[in-house]
Amino acid sequence: AGTVKRLVIQMNSILDDFISLEKTESENYPLRLSKFKFYDLINKIVNDAQVILKEGQRIEVTPCEMPIEVWQDKKVVEIIVNNILYNAIKYSPIHCVIKIKIRRNDLLKISVEDPGIGIPKEAQKHIFDRFFRANNALTIQGTGIGLNTVKRYLDQLNGSIEIKSEENQGTKVILKLPLEHKKLKMQVLKYMEG
Repeated sequence: AGTVKRLVIQMNSILDDFISLEKTESENYPLRLSKFKFYDLINKIVNDAQVILKEGQRIEVTPCEMPIEVWQDKKVVEIIVNNILYNAIKYSPIHCVIKIKIRRNDLLKISVEDPGIGIPKEAQKHIFDRFFRANNALTIQGTGIGLNTVKRYLDQLNGSIEIKSEENQGTKVILKLPLEHKKLKMQVLKYMEG
């Protein structure tokens, strides 16, 4: 039953990737901005990920000292962090720790670090290309559109992504997001002027 459940989750994840890609390619994708507590979202993401963890894998979250409220599209932020975390799980061995660290200054900074297979140097310049998969990942199930989707969505949220990786040494992904989407500031200014 566990294997079937994992396969269903993987299949849903692939379908979600394609649906996400369609949405980001439509110029009129409407961002649904709302204020939410970031740690509530991280807890949900980590809890949801428990069913796809391999034997002995665990996720360790190092939170920021202060609570964080974000005014962004919650669903889009969830898709982005999910994609990065699921990659870390998928490309890491059994009995390992995947580390999520959260920091906050003028931006929200989320880093996801894994001790997995890493990304070969020559492949790193192509990792955001649609359907690209590094040679060392070809035997692992995936579509090659996850990071492409993440990059497109981050552009819409005015965020950024940085990936540090070495083959067989693991990968660290750093996401940076504004605490408030710039569209929100524009809406507030319009309201004040109106």
